[in-house]
Amino acid sequence: MLQLHGAGEWILDALGAVDDPEPLWRTPAAISAELRAELEDAPADLDDVVAEFLASLAAQGLLLSRPADAAGEPA
Repeated sequence: MLQLHGAGEWILDALGAVDDPEPLWRTPAAISAELRAELEDAPADLDDVVAEFLASLAAQGLLLSRPADAAGEPA
């Protein structure tokens, strides 16, 4: 069971729908930037909050990471 609190709901919204035919691949920094643009009073530690939340989802097998692209850039 996963309980969302704080920014969790916004982070999941930024990731997009599970059934999107072409899912968007974004870095934690890109998600933080998107949230900062949407939230009037984003916390100063938003980058850390996003990274920790995504790492928690990945550790539970609920989030897949995109492998490095052909140019070797991390996704």
